[in-house]
Amino acid sequence: MKDFKDLLKSKIGMGGCWGNDCYQYAWENGVRLFDSGWGYFGGQNDNFLKDFLADKEDYIICQKLPLHYSLYLEKFGKTPYEMDEKELEKAVYSLFEEQLSRCGVEYFHIYMLHAIFDMQHSPAYDIEQDLDFYKKLVPILLKLKEEGKVGHLGFSAHITFEKLCLFLSEVDPENKVFDVAEVSYNVLNNKGANAEKPSMFNDMHRVMVWDAIGERGIHYLKEKGYFIIDMMPTESGRMLQISTAPDFMRWNLTFINNNKDIDLILAGTTNPEHLDQMFVAAGEKEDPEPVPDMRVINSGISHCHE
Repeated sequence: MKDFKDLLKSKIGMGGCWGNDCYQYAWENGVRLFDSGWGYFGGQNDNFLKDFLADKEDYIICQKLPLHYSLYLEKFGKTPYEMDEKELEKAVYSLFEEQLSRCGVEYFHIYMLHAIFDMQHSPAYDIEQDLDFYKKLVPILLKLKEEGKVGHLGFSAHITFEKLCLFLSEVDPENKVFDVAEVSYNVLNNKGANAEKPSMFNDMHRVMVWDAIGERGIHYLKEKGYFIIDMMPTESGRMLQISTAPDFMRWNLTFINNNKDIDLILAGTTNPEHLDQMFVAAGEKEDPEPVPDMRVINSGISHCHE
């Protein structure tokens, strides 16, 4: 199994986040992985990272290849599904070079397919079409890695365990392409939710609870040797909106940290106090008070395991 020593620079990473104060606070407390994407904060997150990291060293940037058909149509006159192999490679390289420039670097430590099986990527969502598209991307991604422009290849996904298995078995059957997985795993959707079995919170609170691969998905990826990043551990704050418990975020982060197969947790926050709760949960700061038992949190959260 790979040791990923080049990626193990911090237990907490920063997701897309606007606000120099929060980035600076994260840096001062040891955060070294910074996650970004094409459209984060209207496309400005890359430029913000460029300025913030200009005088710093020994950091990691996790960047993602955008997959939305509308972007390709706007920039190249065709959707990615309509392109042949040469057209697609030219488009990917064009986007990749623009991302390097926007971030002010010549190399990405991690480069990912962004949000696989996302229904927003295609005007007529089709899993088989997506799988064919991902297969066409594999040799292009491997070429970027062979040229030394990328350290690790990966994917981000808000999907069920079943879709995870389908993607890997079809797109990387020999487990030789991807070695970093950025996935959703939290206390609310630990068992996953899909169209046939929606989360109860969708109806109760009218909030989006994304699909998640659950504990068996995390274990499955670890058995395959992946570096596992947990993204949006509090669902971008949505869980804070439905919880009446002031300690819910800290409890949820502790729940995630208890899964030792997870290598890094992304923080997507502009609030240093939220970062402090992540540092405490990760054992990097002293806990000012014990995290309350789930049974005493009066917010209905305990139903998530039912």
